[in-house]
Amino acid sequence: MEAAAVTSRQDQWIEPSSAPDQPQAGLVHPFYHDDELMGLLTIGRRHSTEPLNAGQVNIIHTFSEFFAQQVLSRRHAEAAMTASVAHREIELAAEIQRSLLPSQFPDIPGITLAGHCESALTVGGDFYDVIPWTTHGFFFIVADVMGKGVGASMMAAVTRSVFRSLNQLYQTPARAMERAARLLFEDLDRLEMLVTAAVGVVDLHLGVVRLANAGHCPVLVALPDGTVVSAEPSIAPLGLEKSPDCAETTVPFPPGSHLLIYSDGLVDPRDLRSPFPSPDEAGEWLAKAAPRRKPSRPPSSPKSAAFPHKAPPPPRPTNRPSLLSPVTHPPLRPDIMARLIIAEDSAHMLRLLEMTLRKGGHTWTSCNDGTEVLAAAAKEVPELFILDVIMPIMDGLAALTTLKSIPATAAVPVIMLTARGQSLTRQQAQESGAALFLTKPFSPTELLAAIDSLTTPKP
Repeated sequence: MEAAAVTSRQDQWIEPSSAPDQPQAGLVHPFYHDDELMGLLTIGRRHSTEPLNAGQVNIIHTFSEFFAQQVLSRRHAEAAMTASVAHREIELAAEIQRSLLPSQFPDIPGITLAGHCESALTVGGDFYDVIPWTTHGFFFIVADVMGKGVGASMMAAVTRSVFRSLNQLYQTPARAMERAARLLFEDLDRLEMLVTAAVGVVDLHLGVVRLANAGHCPVLVALPDGTVVSAEPSIAPLGLEKSPDCAETTVPFPPGSHLLIYSDGLVDPRDLRSPFPSPDEAGEWLAKAAPRRKPSRPPSSPKSAAFPHKAPPPPRPTNRPSLLSPVTHPPLRPDIMARLIIAEDSAHMLRLLEMTLRKGGHTWTSCNDGTEVLAAAAKEVPELFILDVIMPIMDGLAALTTLKSIPATAAVPVIMLTARGQSLTRQQAQESGAALFLTKPFSPTELLAAIDSLTTPKP
């Protein structure tokens, strides 16, 4: 009877029954609000077969309307409380993020410093810091904690505190990065977070800048002659490896040089306000914006005399893709290579994938969603696909199913990237033909081993 009331959206009258424990008369009344079923009110008489009169029915209807309003009022109160808590959380995260930024930059003769941090959609874990180092330079860090909200802001505060405690290692940024990776690994691994970071020290006495990069955007140095040097990541983001071996890049930094350190919001085309579609264009802008000047005569100090006139190293190719369209990257080690198509919509994870493939000597095409994967595969069939499960437009599962239905790509192995706890998704991907699964965050060593196992010819 209740089902009939809901289906018909009308009162259902209870008829007399021969069963002694059943109502002999009464009413089942469904009540709604804006076509949403709020509940059912059932009123029955056990000791009388006399039907309810019109006044009694009106009382039931009135009570139902009053009850529905009480339910809605409770919902609105709970929603307001939830919104208030969420708003307070955002405010708290914003306060934490603001507290991490320098209130003012140190006054360093010969150096002009400027910085800005703006959240695109919500508060995140981006921060920067500048710390005076000895009497002739400064140490800096720009970092980005993967995630949003209070959790990311708190981990950003922890990361900042760790690097501030390593002042004895500022002279060698790579060692500071390695030490921070060891100190932060346990917390980041437990929380399933990653931190990309670029750190360095500007040594005005020697006229150089020493840089270390953990999965972060390239650090750009514009020399006075217009040459732009790019310091690419040498290790994965913090939180993936407990004891990484970080390389250090030393770049001449004579008077007239410019240093640009940024996070991925500057070059992420998914942010419509992004001024640069890729790091390459950011480097081109820096080369044009930085005023050129002829190098001045070096000072007489023997320690610094060699650096202003030392020929700067050629700019390293960034090979960074624009996420607006698939971009193919050449191999750096032709002796060990496989052709891959990768799809990942997270800028952090895409950077980690690219860095790992570059280290392994592979060539790849970067895509942002499944439709780009299909377009890239139509041009050239790779030896392996790496697909994230959750992507815009066409997700990884849909792309996998389509690839397996196309004769040219049906036999190509596919690695699926999944988050922890996606057991159902893993089952669906396996049924659709995925060869292997990697749970994010994964280690570069794990990824390279998986690629080798799927692309190495069987004896």
